[in-house]
Amino acid sequence: MDENTLQTLYEIGDLILRIMFAWIFLWPAPGLIRNWKTTVQTTGLLFPVGQQFFTAVSVVGMITCSLMVAIGIYGRIGAIFLFFFCIGGAIVHNKLAGIPEAKAKSLPEQPSDPKVAEVLAEALTLNRVGNVTSAQKNLVIAGIAAYYVLAGTGPLSIVSLWPLQ
Repeated sequence: MDENTLQTLYEIGDLILRIMFAWIFLWPAPGLIRNWKTTVQTTGLLFPVGQQFFTAVSVVGMITCSLMVAIGIYGRIGAIFLFFFCIGGAIVHNKLAGIPEAKAKSLPEQPSDPKVAEVLAEALTLNRVGNVTSAQKNLVIAGIAAYYVLAGTGPLSIVSLWPLQ
């Protein structure tokens, strides 16, 4: 392949990565807004004081900053916010992994039916695995955000398409 073809493929790949990166934050936004009470409770695992404020900043920030990275306007600034958002998300998911187990242990009596006990144990395991893997995914996404902080949003960013004078 010649150099121009490689450059074009790099630019297209970079744009696809930015769009998919933004989609990770845009896709859940309607559900977070629709289920505001639950979103606030989840944010409270990280910010026990000012939950409404931090939830609003988080949801508006994830939407705005992901669009900033996707289209390439102040993408580094947006990526910094998303980096810290993802680190917070990893912490929240690690906390969520242990909450159902703690609640199950605090029940006044454990299920006497072995089938119920088996289903409960399976549900608790699935919860732990799901939240721990979600925490790890947040760390990987934070790494992508760190890349955009350091490298910028690439040659097909809006900013790169107009001359700076």
